[in-house]
Amino acid sequence: MLFRTIKIVAISFFLFSSAAYPQNSKEGKIAVTKITKKGVEKYEISEKEAKEMKRKIDAFTESIEPTDNITLDTVQIQVQYAVTYREATEDESLSTDRFALRIGRRYNIFSNNVGWSTDAPPVNLDDLQARWATVMAEMRKHRQQPYEIFRNYPEAGKQLYVYRGDYPCPQYEEPLPELDWELEEGDSIILDYPCQKASADFRGRQWTVWYAMDLPYSEGPWKLTGLPGLILHAHDAAGEFFFDAIDIRKGNGEAMYYDNHRESFKSSPKQMNEMQIRSLRNPKPNPVRLPTGEIDWERPLPRTAVLIEKTEKK
Repeated sequence: MLFRTIKIVAISFFLFSSAAYPQNSKEGKIAVTKITKKGVEKYEISEKEAKEMKRKIDAFTESIEPTDNITLDTVQIQVQYAVTYREATEDESLSTDRFALRIGRRYNIFSNNVGWSTDAPPVNLDDLQARWATVMAEMRKHRQQPYEIFRNYPEAGKQLYVYRGDYPCPQYEEPLPELDWELEEGDSIILDYPCQKASADFRGRQWTVWYAMDLPYSEGPWKLTGLPGLILHAHDAAGEFFFDAIDIRKGNGEAMYYDNHRESFKSSPKQMNEMQIRSLRNPKPNPVRLPTGEIDWERPLPRTAVLIEKTEKK
């Protein structure tokens, strides 16, 4: 599932780089929509040129086949989280997503758990533009944050953050965070587990969490860890980020692995934030399928990104 997501994202990278979207037109001709900095242009190319464009797309996607996955562990317990967050300051409502925390004997993985690409139609030349519009609609519906956090990988005491929404995939290593938790009065019940309350300042946000002592894992969603029980709920004081456990189950021998994608590059938390800011400040046009079945283009308005953490280091 993850590779199919990467493949479609990679295709989008190629298309937006070449900025050409072919679709059927008059006999012997293929209509192409081209995106430039000045706007959207429409023109026609020959079938020979269209076949060459398809050949380049196919060659590009074949070049990103993943290498062997690295099996890290097996799932001991898995927690599903509903994630609610504000993507931009201009947004009137919060976006939603789904993540899973998989806890093994040695490694833990927190990753996006909604695979919109699983059911997305395959891309082909005949209706590439329409199919891409379908994919974009699914992306907007799920508002995905396609990242993964591998704890105690590549070595104990560190974690690897990988952003899967771009190609090549940016990633960075950092020491496991040490949060200065303050245990507070109060209790709650979440998914039938008695929970205790705690709070901490972490990278520019004040977090309040509920953790379950009956689940003796010093783990939680995103980068929130270090309590004597599994964190089942977390929210920030600004009301912009919420993590709510909605399902807990024991593992059944499922493998936990790192997708050893050959195309990745080293990044940093600061660079990741800058990438998020740029993507909302300078949004690219999106193809949209109209009720008539035709394809039009929408140019999202520039927005101001809401960052989950503030960073000073490069």
